[in-house]
Amino acid sequence: MKKLILLIIFILLTGLAACSSGDNVATAVQYIEALEEGDIDTATSLACPERADDVMSGLVDVTAAERGDYTFERVSCAARGSGVACSFTITQQLDDETPSQFDRSVIFEFEGGQICGFEEEVAS
Repeated sequence: MKKLILLIIFILLTGLAACSSGDNVATAVQYIEALEEGDIDTATSLACPERADDVMSGLVDVTAAERGDYTFERVSCAARGSGVACSFTITQQLDDETPSQFDRSVIFEFEGGQICGFEEEVAS
């Protein structure tokens, strides 16, 4: 009986962890979409209070002309450890130039369901 109870607790905790990481993946995707749209309210609500100021200044302090037209393409996110790894391509159109593309991979760090930092992965 004791083994059965321990097994049930293990299964419940594993399921809870899976649900939590799934929520974090959805949060990471929503955060990237908010950055693309310049949606300050959504982006800051998904970030820790300590990170919200950085997000806000990144979206407010740069004009649309300075930023150019850009899109996040091929966004793919998956749970990795306690964070979420996302890969995407940023396509940026500046003036009449040919669009520039930048492939990026980041690992978002989470606390309490909010993004509190990230590390950019560098291809080896």
